[in-house]
Amino acid sequence: MPGYHQVGSCNGLHCGVSEIPEGYCVCFWNKATRVISRESATLSFSPGIGRRTMFGFGYDPSSDKYKVVGIALTMLSLDVSEKTKMKVYGAGDSSWRNLKGFPVLWTLPKVGGVYLSGTLNWVVIMGNETIHSEIVIISVDLEKETCISLFLPDDFYIFDTNIGVFRDSLCVWQDSNTHLGLWQMRKFGDDKSWIQLINFSYLHLNICPYEEKSMILPLCMSNNGDFFMLKFTRNADDEYQTILYNQRDGKSQVSVAPSGSFRTLLWRNLKIFTKSLVIPY
Repeated sequence: MPGYHQVGSCNGLHCGVSEIPEGYCVCFWNKATRVISRESATLSFSPGIGRRTMFGFGYDPSSDKYKVVGIALTMLSLDVSEKTKMKVYGAGDSSWRNLKGFPVLWTLPKVGGVYLSGTLNWVVIMGNETIHSEIVIISVDLEKETCISLFLPDDFYIFDTNIGVFRDSLCVWQDSNTHLGLWQMRKFGDDKSWIQLINFSYLHLNICPYEEKSMILPLCMSNNGDFFMLKFTRNADDEYQTILYNQRDGKSQVSVAPSGSFRTLLWRNLKIFTKSLVIPY
């Protein structure tokens, strides 16, 4: 959609956001049927210095409605109550609604919300001061339109933190430039149910530690848990490597794709597209 930045895709339906002078508006469309919704009501946040926004898109099965959540963070706000705002809009609604129970955030997440089982999830730094902040997952329930905080695993260190869905479960992983660790939440919503699935040394993957601006990304895992496929790149302009790692015997096979065939950011945000007949309104 020209003029729209895509923020998510769910069940074949896409959501895009357009910034306008009055604020933001969203639009939904189905690529398969080429049906496009009307623009939403305008989303406006109070003016503020250093304001940043982030969006997420998902499905509420209780109402059979697709919803988008907007988060605004005003970095230099002196009023703590105005520092973070979260609002929600459903396809076909006439207005945006305030989300209940959201925390004060110190930073916004790097990527849009990860959708799982009627919720949108982000890794954020919560708190209004650096010394009183902590890294958590905020999870938005699209049915109740409420927000809760979930703690990360006890042995989780604060490095580059990512969140995604792996084997139909919420997962987080971190790249410390020497190791890649991935944890799975066995029971969604229970932050005591984390288990560590992998903890690979870069040396086992035939990658030199401490590569500047490198990024390693888990892609998939075999059913028996022996094999992992990962993607590694040194920077956005460099060639990327696809690594098939055998956890049982510690061996890895590496294939290299030509430079420029995929950009790091593009690969990181790739989504599975499902054709459907979902109506976007």
